[in-house]
Amino acid sequence: MMSGVSDEEKDFIEKLVRYGQGKKILPFYFMGWVVCTANTAHDWLSGILDNANGNFSQVEQITHSGALIIGTYDNFTNGDPVGFLKK
Repeated sequence: MMSGVSDEEKDFIEKLVRYGQGKKILPFYFMGWVVCTANTAHDWLSGILDNANGNFSQVEQITHSGALIIGTYDNFTNGDPVGFLKK
């Protein structure tokens, strides 16, 4: 989902939070579709799972259960919602 966030947007968010302006609404759609504050975007960016090279140790520690709904226009699955869910 973070692949749609540019380095410039990440820098902008970081600066707002660093200078105490985290409650400001971002002047762009975060991830291409979300209206949110810099603090919320920063939380999303800070909580990225480290699953490079198949390392899912963080995921294994999740104890909550739930459901994930992927809509027709969701693009974070790169065109493969079934593969995304299986992963």
